[in-house]
Amino acid sequence: CDTPDPNMQVHFSWKFLPWHRGYLYFYESILQAAVSDTQLALPYWDWSKDFSIPSRYWGSGNPLYDVNRVATPSSKVDPNRTKISSLLALPVFSSFGGTPSASGQVETGPHNYIHNFIGGDMGSFTTAGLDPIFFSGHHSMIDRVWWLWNQDPSHRNPTDPAWLDLVFSFYTATGAPCQIAVRDI
Repeated sequence: CDTPDPNMQVHFSWKFLPWHRGYLYFYESILQAAVSDTQLALPYWDWSKDFSIPSRYWGSGNPLYDVNRVATPSSKVDPNRTKISSLLALPVFSSFGGTPSASGQVETGPHNYIHNFIGGDMGSFTTAGLDPIFFSGHHSMIDRVWWLWNQDPSHRNPTDPAWLDLVFSFYTATGAPCQIAVRDI
């Protein structure tokens, strides 16, 4: 989760969810361009229901397998640590997704737990993205939890311009740098 901007910390605040959504979007678009398939979509691992890392992430010679994982194919997550019902019941974004200076419960709860549960590369900010499960399993699920939270009509993302006008830097499928504001994510 290192960003191109060394001054941009995308954890421990309300930046967490929109930055990771943008990161997944651009990563997925790079993959789509690489295989010439605009229908390609990242899957998610629903660790709230499937307590083992899916079999597609295991096996010698499998590009989705990271030899540095501490978790094994028989390791099971603690279902009490990956429950999403309590997250989806949170009435305000500040509790769910954070504030300008504090993490929300999505990040401090199942997000951090799964990173530590898998361990290895996933256990460090600087190497987490080296494990393919970072994108196509874990963070896709985190983004899904945000999407599910937003399905409740009483839930509202921040409308504060300080949040809406946050700008993140990414790279397009052609390698061109681009910037995108939260309001456009």
